[in-house]
This record gives sequence, C-alpha cells and structure tokens, in this order.
Amino acid sequence: MLQQRLSVFFVVLGGMAVVSVLGCGGGDSCVAAKQHMCERIPDMGCSALFMDNAQAKIASACGQAELEAYIPVVENACSASQAAGFPMDCSAIAAKTYATVTATDASGACTTTAPPKKFTYAGTATADGRTATLEFTLSGSSVVDGKLHADPVCATNIRLNRTDVTFAGTLSGTWESPTGSIIASWTGGDFSCDGTALTPAMGYPTSGTLTITMVGGIVQLQRIISNAEPYQF
Repeated sequence: MLQQRLSVFFVVLGGMAVVSVLGCGGGDSCVAAKQHMCERIPDMGCSALFMDNAQAKIASACGQAELEAYIPVVENACSASQAAGFPMDCSAIAAKTYATVTATDASGACTTTAPPKKFTYAGTATADGRTATLEFTLSGSSVVDGKLHADPVCATNIRLNRTDVTFAGTLSGTWESPTGSIIASWTGGDFSCDGTALTPAMGYPTSGTLTITMVGGIVQLQRIISNAEPYQF
C-alpha cells in the first residue's frame, strides 16, 4: 500500500518543471497562498478558473508569473489525484517554484517569468455567423502573435467579406478568469471575395484597438469600431 501511494505521488508530480529557489515563489507567504489553492481546488472541480481570491493571494505573494505557471500544475495534480483515488500532497506541491528565475534585483528579490503559452479558439462573427478563429501567445503580461480570421462567404446569392487581423497588446489580471482582459492594437482588416483590401474610404478601418475578455465562459473579441459586433469563441 505504501509503495502504491508513493507511485501515485510521483504520478501526480510527474512532468513538472520545477525550480526550488528560496524567496522566489518559495517564501512562507507564497507557499501558504499556493497551498491554500491546492487544498481548495478539489471542491472546484480541479479548475482554478473561478478561484479569484486564491489567485489574487498567489499573485500578491508570489508574483503574476508564478501564479500563471502554478495554475496548470495544481490543476493537473488535482485531476491525477482524483483519477488515482488518493489525496494530493499539497505541502510538496506548494513548496516548489514553477516560474523561471531570470534575475535578482538589488534587494535580492527574484524576477520570474512564466513560459509563453499559446491560446487558440474557434467561434463565430456574431454580426453574420461567419466561422472565425482567434489565436495569440501570452508571455508574462505581453500578448504577441495575435491573429483573428473570419472566413468569407462567396456564394451566388450572398457575399460576406474575409477578415484578417493581426494584433499585439497587454493582459491585465489572469487570463481565462473574470479578472482577465486584453487590450491590443490591430492592423489588417476586411477583404472582398476577389481578395481586394477594403479601405477606410470605403468605411472599413485598417487599424485600431481591440479588447478581448471572458464573459460567462465565452471569449469575446471586440474591435473598437462604430457599430461593430463582437466575435465570440
């Protein structure tokens, strides 16, 4: 039985890339905040999505990068432990540091960065039902390599433009939670069925600002254009 429990423990922790650094995601207040989430997350279906208070405590005590690196670790550990039928060792999970240490400042405090993470979503343009895709990469609070694409509809009796936009911006809060929001600058725009780029003179902007938020579990992208309808994913 002991051997079985140890095997499960290593399954739960298997594959975690960890860096043990005292005071950089490993200080007492940081460990306590991470342990609190670990102990409560089984009651949340192994999802940190709506654990806003727990996320805020970790961000305050450990830094945003450590929070972003820790969430998938504790979610995966929770799912593995429930599948195996044994409790997690939250003390061991919370005691480790998961963000990458990149530097120390003059006071000796650590600067950390979470590994970049790519997000991809499929959805629709709410104005006309066109199929749409959204993708971007988060590197810390920076949003890079953003792309929005909506398929054209080019039939005999209906012609809807193609949309292709690239963007980059900044994340506030934690992504895929109610506190997360992205504001970005975009370029690109809309194209007719023959590939012609539509211009501001035709009433189609070719640059601007957009926001991306999560509303009721739905990712919503809104280009800041007069009378523009959002994209939902």
